[in-house]
Amino acid sequence: MQDLGYDQFLEEVCEFRSQLEAVGPNASAVERALQQDEVQTRLRELYNVLITPVEQKIAGKETLIIIPSGPLWYVPFAALRTADEGTSYLIESFAIAYAPSLALLPTLLVPKEVEPTASLLALANPKREDMPPLPHLVDAARAFSEAVGGDTPYFEKQATEALLNQEISPLLGTDAEEIEESEKRYRYVLLACHGKFNHTHPLYSYLALVPGQEEDGDFYAREVLFFDLNGTKLVLLMACETFLTAIESRVGVVTAGMGADLPSERKLDILRDLVRGDELVGLSRAFLLAGAEAVLATHWEVQVGAASHLTSVLGEGLAVGLPKAKALQTAQLSLINDGQTDPWLWAPFLLIGNWR
Repeated sequence: MQDLGYDQFLEEVCEFRSQLEAVGPNASAVERALQQDEVQTRLRELYNVLITPVEQKIAGKETLIIIPSGPLWYVPFAALRTADEGTSYLIESFAIAYAPSLALLPTLLVPKEVEPTASLLALANPKREDMPPLPHLVDAARAFSEAVGGDTPYFEKQATEALLNQEISPLLGTDAEEIEESEKRYRYVLLACHGKFNHTHPLYSYLALVPGQEEDGDFYAREVLFFDLNGTKLVLLMACETFLTAIESRVGVVTAGMGADLPSERKLDILRDLVRGDELVGLSRAFLLAGAEAVLATHWEVQVGAASHLTSVLGEGLAVGLPKAKALQTAQLSLINDGQTDPWLWAPFLLIGNWR
């Protein structure tokens, strides 16, 4: 796998993600067992292609900043494994963070002059008739809130788009003195809900909150851009499909992530169309452009216990002053050391933006 053309690598990534999802939340114990060896083999092969050529250059470093393009966004780098049997995942050697582009990297590191005035704004499991509930995300939101000393998260009917608009000040259209007197600037913003990524029109990707009299509940990336999130250290998007697009909107079938039920050629055609490079602007980049220092997003649907455990340890690390990437690494290693070594459990979480 050392010398791969674009299409061949795209196919490898597509096949890997299908195998990974086969050990996801809906898989039986037999299906999980059959796929585990294949997943581990793929993780080693991808390590050999992506990491082995630069091993000497990164040796001794503590943090890796990855700037992917195209299909590389579909690779959970933290879960890559060294080629030898019995060796470790990449996250065991490095804290890992992502940047949307090399051009944006210096901007992400500019110190923010605005300090937060409140700890946490958290909305979880919005109750909507058109989407299934996500009760497990309530536990994850509560665990993070308790760790960082935040207020009780807003759940179900309380998790409204109107509340979000009320609590986060707009960047435009409001008198500056009025903002300074009345606004809250949250250190952390956590949104635990369904999310949809629109690859054709990225600014129409959205998070699904509770609608109101004037709001439809679909909180679009284009609306995020009008928020003033300066002072926010981290936005946590604990949702399905907050970072990468699913295929269901393209083929009209219900399928998770890469779509394990689709023919391989069809998946490859769709994936080639989806991952066109840095022009993809998702929810994560919208929050960064609105002033947030970093975003924690998910590659795929998170598991109940793993999400609560990880957010609790992550919050504890942030509360004692760990850099964001180090706090995430600590949380992921905590799951691994607790015996939850399956990458599907801990690898969907990725930090985008300022890792410090």
